[in-house]
Amino acid sequence: MNLPRMWKVLRPGWLIPVFFLCQPEAPGQISGEECGVMALGGTYVTRQGACMAMHNQAGLGDMTNRSLSIQHARPFLIGDLGVSSLSFQWGVLHGALGATLSHAGIRGYSQTSAWFAYGISMTEQWTAGVGLHFWNQSIGENWFRHPGFSFAAGVRWQIHDRIRWGIHVAHPVGWASGLPGKYGLPMTIASGVCLLPGQGISLYLEVVSVTGHALQWRSGLEWELNQQILLQFGCQPAPLTISGGFSCQHHRWILQIAFAYGPENGNSPATGLTYAWE
Repeated sequence: MNLPRMWKVLRPGWLIPVFFLCQPEAPGQISGEECGVMALGGTYVTRQGACMAMHNQAGLGDMTNRSLSIQHARPFLIGDLGVSSLSFQWGVLHGALGATLSHAGIRGYSQTSAWFAYGISMTEQWTAGVGLHFWNQSIGENWFRHPGFSFAAGVRWQIHDRIRWGIHVAHPVGWASGLPGKYGLPMTIASGVCLLPGQGISLYLEVVSVTGHALQWRSGLEWELNQQILLQFGCQPAPLTISGGFSCQHHRWILQIAFAYGPENGNSPATGLTYAWE
């Protein structure tokens, strides 16, 4: 498509932020991603992290500690478009509670999302979790526009010391004000495995089905250099996106830096800082 010359010289932020934020059918555009999920190509079904309330809630099932995390992403490196989140996880008997509050927006338009989740350890091999998702849009002085809610659930199975499998269903039912039929976000089913082929190396592979979209896959590689430093790489095909990042732990603090790059969308960096304690 040949765009008018005037469009070509304008900065991308003139058009992209509105498109990015105004697509309720786009999977995951409200909640954002944890840094580790972004760095690993979007894989999340079989892993743990600082924001499990909005990913596979079954990951909370084998948590015993507590953590507080703040994260920020800059999609497409556009200065006036940011996604910020605050997450809290609290280990309880046989599992953990989790919550994530995120905010994405530009001047005059924003979206707020809240996840509340609980994960439980059913056996030594099986964990399960459920989550409740709320969101809302704000335009100008209208602070409460098109609210909605939905549910999510997932399980994980430790098949072997070196093999883990999981499945997660997000938005199987929901409601959103102002949409035809009052339905919420499209249902997303993700299933994947985690393989540990060698010391300190984890391979992630997932297949994802989103209502109204073709079946997709995504993959990630995690390499633990030592007890303090973790390197991460990932890939997903639609649109083609290469990602990477690292995690550095010092005592109770964990610093995460991640990026995702695609020929169509450009670069999207993210940072995160987590404090974990017993």
